[in-house]
Amino acid sequence: MRNQAYTMTPLHSLKKEIPYLLEPEDPLVVVVVVVVVVLVVVVAAAAAVVVVIVILVFVVVVVVVVVVVVVHVVEHVVVATTVEVVGGGRGEGEKPKEKM
Repeated sequence: MRNQAYTMTPLHSLKKEIPYLLEPEDPLVVVVVVVVVVLVVVVAAAAAVVVVIVILVFVVVVVVVVVVVVVHVVEHVVVATTVEVVGGGRGEGEKPKEKM
């Protein structure tokens, strides 16, 4: 009964179906599998780096646009609320200074 339970495990059935992947007899198979795995990892890492760079560029562009818009709006608000002084800087109620 114990032997039958062993033969029912998925690993055992997979070993029957694909023996060359689990126990490769040809060293070329091992080399090809290792090269393919390394290439997949390198391509995935490169893709991740590209995605991070694109996200960083997008964030920098958004921050620059927001800063430019805020500065523009603040500039307009300051210009609209600033009272221009007319008459040499004297207030209306002040008397002119006497010359000595």
